[in-house]
Amino acid sequence: MKKFSLIFLASLFTTSLFAGTCSKVVERIFKDEGMQTQRPVLVFQDGDVQQYTIRTNLHGGDAEHLVTTTSDCKIVEVKTLWAE
Repeated sequence: MKKFSLIFLASLFTTSLFAGTCSKVVERIFKDEGMQTQRPVLVFQDGDVQQYTIRTNLHGGDAEHLVTTTSDCKIVEVKTLWAE
């Protein structure tokens, strides 16, 4: 039982650590475009696919985007959910 607990905690730590790295990649995309951002939020993860939402602000206009990445943090798709 202890061995299972250690394996579970190690996999959970690795997943959260890697997800944190991908969120930084997602945030960097928008910051490189000159936008102010809030931290990306992981909203979906299944196998090789992760989806993040991120709120941005550029020249006073707010927007929210949905960013889909692969498990190795490559951007697959960026959608604008709403903008004002």
